[in-house]
Amino acid sequence: MRLGVVRARCARLLADLGIDGPTSAKELADQLSRQRDRPIRLVAHPRLGEMSGFWIGTDDADTVFYDDALTGLHLEHVIAHELAHIAFGHGHDEVLAPDVLAALFPLLDPAKVRRTLARKEYSEAEEREAEVFASMLLQLSADPAADALTGMADDTRRRAADLTATFGSRRRDVR
Repeated sequence: MRLGVVRARCARLLADLGIDGPTSAKELADQLSRQRDRPIRLVAHPRLGEMSGFWIGTDDADTVFYDDALTGLHLEHVIAHELAHIAFGHGHDEVLAPDVLAALFPLLDPAKVRRTLARKEYSEAEEREAEVFASMLLQLSADPAADALTGMADDTRRRAADLTATFGSRRRDVR
């Protein structure tokens, strides 16, 4: 899928969710939960290994797990990325093996898990769409050149500058 098509789909989703200005990942989760009439829980987890976040859907709720070491814009991006997968209906209905679920999440009943999605399981098109959506949401909320990036690693600032160069700034309060 071409970038212009992906951006248009993401812009439509933002509009459908009523998002046109600064919005945190938590606010996005709340809005998406209301729209779908289905709870979404955001849970920090210390044992995600190489993943920075993933989504588990059970019969009664969706849970986005994210690496508890994440902070700031990186945390917002990871959560928004996973929420985009939920909103777009990405993935498939396969689940992790019960023993894997039990080891990672001892309090979660494997029999109730509907779907488990980790970044490596998405198609390339789905992954791109989720990345673009998360980036567009962050652009509505922060100017990558702003003080929010002060003190962040050089590679993070470079990535933010690359995103701005690619997609432009959409901040509503920039004059």
